Amino acid sequence: MKRPILPDSTDIADTATPYASAPDPRGALGNAEYAARSGKRVLAVFGADWCPDARRFASVLALPQLQDFLSERYEVVLIDVGRYGKNLDLAASYGLDKVEGAPAIIVADSDGRVINPGGAYDWRTARSRRPQEFADFLAVYAEAPAP
Repeated sequence: MKRPILPDSTDIADTATPYASAPDPRGALGNAEYAARSGKRVLAVFGADWCPDARRFASVLALPQLQDFLSERYEVVLIDVGRYGKNLDLAASYGLDKVEGAPAIIVADSDGRVINPGGAYDWRTARSRRPQEFADFLAVYAEAPAP
């Protein structure tokens, strides 16, 4: 599989309110799960606009160089957790009893099985990571088998 190549620079402007301005997560997850049945993965990003690492993750997902790759392989859903008091039932549905940091990233298959168990919090340092690391992560989990 060809991985997208992203700029090496970490100077990517953060999107100001990616989580607060995202579509209703319940409807979006329902649509994502429906779309996942066509072979795509669900990429559920639990974050908040106050968190620089969560904003960074959303900003990299919005890069034009990633759009074709993402649209072919993922249904992306940004989910606002506020100050860890919103949409926690959605996190629990993916096995996160509580959200312990942002962003919390879940990759799931069409049956709702989590593909990255134990890795939900690997991106809490997103702002210090190179964009290519994001692309590599997305490429690996686009085809990783369910555990």
